[in-house]
Amino acid sequence: GHQKISLFELTSNNPQPITTLNAHKGNVIALGFFPDGHFMFSGGDDGSIRIWDLRHEPTETNLFEFDIPCTALALHPNKKDLIAAFQNGTIEILNRAKEKSIYTITPEKPSDEVAIHSISVHRSGKQVCIATMKGNIVVYDVDSEGPHDWKVAHKWKA
Repeated sequence: GHQKISLFELTSNNPQPITTLNAHKGNVIALGFFPDGHFMFSGGDDGSIRIWDLRHEPTETNLFEFDIPCTALALHPNKKDLIAAFQNGTIEILNRAKEKSIYTITPEKPSDEVAIHSISVHRSGKQVCIATMKGNIVVYDVDSEGPHDWKVAHKWKA
């Protein structure tokens, strides 16, 4: 498996990583960076989601643990929340400051679907798009009062 994350200096020709993080007990499935480049997030098939501080020696700043493999991650435009998708089809909104899940969502998907393969959030935070393991794409309108009420706006087969 691939439980480690290696970081490389992009402005160098050095093929060796500048550091390697022992990130997850299972495979690393999802990675992303905060816009400032100071923080990174990762999700694994061991059900763990980590936020890393990269400003000095990389250290874990937040840890969220679930019993289900994480299949996708996206940073909410508010830069405070991560949106995590799981193999069982649920989505968790994870708050960095509170260090916990603040919402669990089981969005409507085609009836033969469970696992979410990819997730993306519009820069306004008002729409979320998921791609399922069977190639279905669903765009949701997200309730402006909070992310707990998602309505299907569009869906199609890829």
